[in-house]
Amino acid sequence: MNTITLNQLRREKENGCRIIIGNNLIGKINTLFDVSKFSHIVVVTDTNAERLFLNTLRWALPKNGASIVLAAGEKAKNFRNIQKILTVMHENRCDRDTLVINLGGGVVSDIGGFAASIFMRGVKILNIPTTLLAQADAGVGGKTGVNFLSNKNLIGTFVQPIGVVIDIATLKTLPER
Repeated sequence: MNTITLNQLRREKENGCRIIIGNNLIGKINTLFDVSKFSHIVVVTDTNAERLFLNTLRWALPKNGASIVLAAGEKAKNFRNIQKILTVMHENRCDRDTLVINLGGGVVSDIGGFAASIFMRGVKILNIPTTLLAQADAGVGGKTGVNFLSNKNLIGTFVQPIGVVIDIATLKTLPER
């Protein structure tokens, strides 16, 4: 297991974004980050990651929280799903001490991160990217966004996650291409 700390885009009083890279890490999330300090934990995922990884993640979390499962693919990155995420967070009485965990590919980290960045003017984010492109790009760097008027990522924010867990075992579930 390797850890990289990024201190960019963070206020000096806060710790940097920890990027942890290793094998079979999803089930160890509670040992990698102190997730028990958050009042609520919301998992945003898609149908692909739900089927493969959500139970493992849920088992490792210290408390029950909400899970929001979106359709897989770029078409899911829309305001209808932003509203769905925000509604679930509101209905579950999430507050400023909520953690949003984005479990999936780039679409999930983009839309889940965007929703987290605007809920109550921003709550903490932890990304668990499960595709190669998301592990190299979307899950790291704090880019969030939603498609609008047929334009990709026309609306978005930059918000650095508290951490990124790159579980290389997830790559074994992808098509070879």
